[in-house]
Amino acid sequence: MKSFITSSLSIHMPNIICVYAFSIVSLFASPHSFSQNSTPTSNRTSNTILTPEYVVELALSSPVFLNESSAMLQMAEGELESARRWWMPVTTFGATRFARNGNALNANGDIFTNVEARSAELGVGLYFNSDAGRGFTGVETAKISQKATIQQIKADRDAFLLSCMNLFISAVSATKEHAVFLTASNELSEIEKQFETLAGLGLIPYSDALMIQAERLSLESQLFLLESTLESLLAELQGALGLPVKVSLQADWPSIERTFGVSVASNSLSEAFLLAHPPARQALHYRMEEAASEKNELTREVWLPELRFSPMLSGFGSDFATTSLASSTEWAASAVFSFPLENIIPGGKRKQTDAKIDLANAKVAEWDLRHSAYVDGLIMRISALEKSVDAAIASSHAADLAMSDVLLRASHGIVDPVELLHINVLRLQAHSNLLSLREMLLKLEFELISETNPSWTK
Repeated sequence: MKSFITSSLSIHMPNIICVYAFSIVSLFASPHSFSQNSTPTSNRTSNTILTPEYVVELALSSPVFLNESSAMLQMAEGELESARRWWMPVTTFGATRFARNGNALNANGDIFTNVEARSAELGVGLYFNSDAGRGFTGVETAKISQKATIQQIKADRDAFLLSCMNLFISAVSATKEHAVFLTASNELSEIEKQFETLAGLGLIPYSDALMIQAERLSLESQLFLLESTLESLLAELQGALGLPVKVSLQADWPSIERTFGVSVASNSLSEAFLLAHPPARQALHYRMEEAASEKNELTREVWLPELRFSPMLSGFGSDFATTSLASSTEWAASAVFSFPLENIIPGGKRKQTDAKIDLANAKVAEWDLRHSAYVDGLIMRISALEKSVDAAIASSHAADLAMSDVLLRASHGIVDPVELLHINVLRLQAHSNLLSLREMLLKLEFELISETNPSWTK
């Protein structure tokens, strides 16, 4: 009996090897490149396809940002207009009615009885009380404050645009990673079917097929997680851009050269941006000038007079009848030097204004130090990530070559299923790591452009 089994196996062994080899070869008959463009299945229907250039255009005109920035700008303009009206008068208009019946006392102390007195007054007047020192300083300070507000709005705009671009880059990365996992899942699905067939024939242990099934189900779970992440990113991007309809995107990596027409090196490493500081620094500089203007007000209050002028037109009489009213005019004008003595004494208000200037200067100096160090750090991080991306590209290429070698050996029937699955997992990790590194690199490059005088501020 034993000899029969041995002879039977020796007779059928070539056929078994042929069946095994044919199964493995047919298993990898389909292409295995992750470069194919697969988009995640979604219920999202859209006529708006986002590209990097379109995201920049929409972000710069987004109502989410424009509504708030427009209100801030109008507030600054209103403050300037109000400051320019420092000379405008106060208008008075009114009527007075007086009546007395009975006893009255005159200036000599005599008492009169049965007195009946009545009078009426109707008048209109203007009252000018203009402090020239505060008026001129108020206009100057409001102008500087408006410039600071404009620069702050530009800085907020740059930060908002950068956040929109980061969302777009993350969405592109999630789309490409979904394509990678979908391709791998489809491949494992075919592998699972073939291994189940081989396990049914008794050529491989059934545990190999179960191991592949577990890996496939894990990839499918990751696919749904990526779809959820992508939907969240697209919804957040839709809300930030103020679009009424759902959006989709062009799953291509954005290019700074193509989007802005500049390169990272030429924009960030040149000395041009040192002469044209980013809006955030300009806003701090104008706040420093605003504090200096407030200090000048203390001196101007001393040598610039207050101008007072009050013309009035009125009518007097016993009642408001036009026949009994006698018209009269009154004019009063004066130029008065009036100021608090505290303005010329050291300490107090002068000390407060000096402290405001020192604080503003300290903020500018701190910004310069932090910004310079941060930009240098960005450049070094970008340089390190570029090397990391190059290594990741080599790693993914090596993983693809390893898979090709496995396929070649599979065609001769000398492949280990565990080795095949292990190399497939390594290839998946290599491509996923490459996508993550490219996402990080692009975000840092766009941030560097934003931190070093971006082109859209011109």
